[in-house]
Amino acid sequence: MRKIIEDMLNGITNSPLEIIKTTNTLPSLKEKSEILEQISVCIVENRDKISPLYRYSPANYWNIRSLEQQKLVLRPASEMNDIFEGDVVTSLPFADMSEKIESFQKGIYLKSLSEKRLDLRMFAHYGDDFKGMCVKYDFTHCIRSQIKDLFPVVYAKDPFESVKPESLKNNRFFFLRKAKAWKYESEWRFIRLVEGEAEQKQEQSVDVRGCIKTIYLGPQMEDAKKEHIKEIAKKINAQVKEVMLSDGKFALEAKGENDEHLNLR
Repeated sequence: MRKIIEDMLNGITNSPLEIIKTTNTLPSLKEKSEILEQISVCIVENRDKISPLYRYSPANYWNIRSLEQQKLVLRPASEMNDIFEGDVVTSLPFADMSEKIESFQKGIYLKSLSEKRLDLRMFAHYGDDFKGMCVKYDFTHCIRSQIKDLFPVVYAKDPFESVKPESLKNNRFFFLRKAKAWKYESEWRFIRLVEGEAEQKQEQSVDVRGCIKTIYLGPQMEDAKKEHIKEIAKKINAQVKEVMLSDGKFALEAKGENDEHLNLR
């Protein structure tokens, strides 16, 4: 799936994904805005070619509530598990790295999904050690407002560099690029910039009504939570599949499905 989107984006005149991947010096404010727009328009117009994306999470009160309300709640970039999230190499004066990164993260809200279905590492790291869930989203028939902030993540060796202070504006661009160490996650993310302090105090969310197709229940999930989620699934017209350990392979599989097992590599 990523190959299809990459080919389409690289077919655009200035190959925006290639710029994000290989150009270390931050483009100008105008160029960054154009690249973000080009990627967004391409994804929206070709959403029928986007394969399902998956969200791994604990089965806690907030995630189950969001599931019932059919929304994805975006979280501040400062809450992500990548300590370099949004980092840019710059000569601007900061007290330390933490202060610098915090300044770039301010006002940015994210929600991460993965191309990987029932992945052992993803379920262990983000699905509460297999006690959580993996939700399958299908955006092929969604409306523009639902995915206008959805972008594929590009993985690179080093962070962007800024030689001009004005190039540090429009910091949504910084969050398109992550270290190669995270490449195994095959991440897509919703990226939203909220500039006003009053707006930053409000919940930031994405409406995913009609996009939730299957809820995979972790093999270690409590029975009471399974039953609760099954009731919610009926209300939102989503399938529920219980995940089990594969016999004879280091893999997970869903009961009632014959999909090829995804091994940990």
